[in-house]
Amino acid sequence: MDGDQPSSRDRLIIAAQRLFARHGYNGVSVRDIAAEAGMNSASIGYYFGGKENLLAEVYRRSAAPMKAERRRRLAELDEAGITDLPALIDAFVRPALLADESGSFLRLRTILSAENSDIFSSLTAENFDDTSAEFIDRLCRALPNRARTEIMWRFHFMLGTLYYSATGPQRIATISDGQCDPHDVDRLLASLVPFLVAGFSAQEKDVLS
Repeated sequence: MDGDQPSSRDRLIIAAQRLFARHGYNGVSVRDIAAEAGMNSASIGYYFGGKENLLAEVYRRSAAPMKAERRRRLAELDEAGITDLPALIDAFVRPALLADESGSFLRLRTILSAENSDIFSSLTAENFDDTSAEFIDRLCRALPNRARTEIMWRFHFMLGTLYYSATGPQRIATISDGQCDPHDVDRLLASLVPFLVAGFSAQEKDVLS
């Protein structure tokens, strides 16, 4: 086999990622994945032990570059002594958009959360809990007057904004009559980061009893 060609195992992962992002986990069969990869259905059991393990590998491989880039950017901020909120938020959201410019991984995560919350929760915890905790700790230090629970709520809202920005880009393109290009990541971030900074910085309103 040509050394530049993906291995049989990698072909299955590539095919599975493409199909899962289009149709979700429940909408794709072992036979579909094997056919997409040009392989026998039994190969999925041989290499992965089943469809769920294949999904876990797809998720892990997709998450790894994003996590590595987030940690690299955090290390750069730490080395430079930068702790301000815009830099922290940029270090979190930029890798998600740049590492997944096609939006396929975020689409997969969105579909999984809707159709199979148990699998989605397990994969998300396994792959992202550590880096999420690192960012939440830094956000708490950048916003010392905010309760940690409030920071966590706002972190949750940031994730929702990020998912929609990546998975529903056609909406802003349509309503802006093409003036807003969601595929221009730098321009998207120029608007997204200040929006998120304002959200994290906003004062809680007094709750009237």
